[in-house]
Amino acid sequence: MSLFSNLHVHTNKQAPKQRKLASLNKVGNNGAPAELFPLGLCEGDCDNDAECGPGLGCFQRGPDVVVRGCDGNDSSGTDYCYDPTGYLHNWGNNGVPAELFPLIECQGDCDNDGECAEGLYCFQRSGYTPVPGCEGEGKSGSDYCFARPANYVWRTGNGGKNNMGVVDGTFPLGPCESDCDRDSDCAEGLKCFMRDALEPVPNCVGVGYRSGDDVCYSPAVSSH
Repeated sequence: MSLFSNLHVHTNKQAPKQRKLASLNKVGNNGAPAELFPLGLCEGDCDNDAECGPGLGCFQRGPDVVVRGCDGNDSSGTDYCYDPTGYLHNWGNNGVPAELFPLIECQGDCDNDGECAEGLYCFQRSGYTPVPGCEGEGKSGSDYCFARPANYVWRTGNGGKNNMGVVDGTFPLGPCESDCDRDSDCAEGLKCFMRDALEPVPNCVGVGYRSGDDVCYSPAVSSH
């Protein structure tokens, strides 16, 4: 018999505790009572983002729509403040209000890359096209700032300038970046993939949003 056969091994491992969600709580409406505004997380009824506390947005919804990050259901259609981090949410438009620009990831409505924080791009879309790295549908036709995934086809400039028309080191373009006109527009080892529309680009993900944009790509075949 093994010396250890009668020993029982005890572990202190426990299942990770799930964070308890705040419950929906309707505490006021139309800014009254004033002492309860701005509203906190999962509190309603808000009419706009300004009626919610710092970092929170007003979740506009219809009856029985679940409020992201909150517990409970409300069939009345009351709007509640929520944490929009990583969720498509419109904070402004045309650079207004100025204090909220540049926008960060998953925030809209942007019109160009210059309205997004450094390192982010403005995802131009039609309808409810999904935005990489963000949850939710957002507002139809609104454009949102996003972090470009690796090897994702995206227009970062044209004619030696960035999308804002500024010479800033965007060229030569990197892998899966457009719009190139010739191989010399691409970084060393890359070539310019000429397109007529939105043809797939070798070794790249997605097709971009500008029909006919030409994309720098690596012609090397990846080994498996």
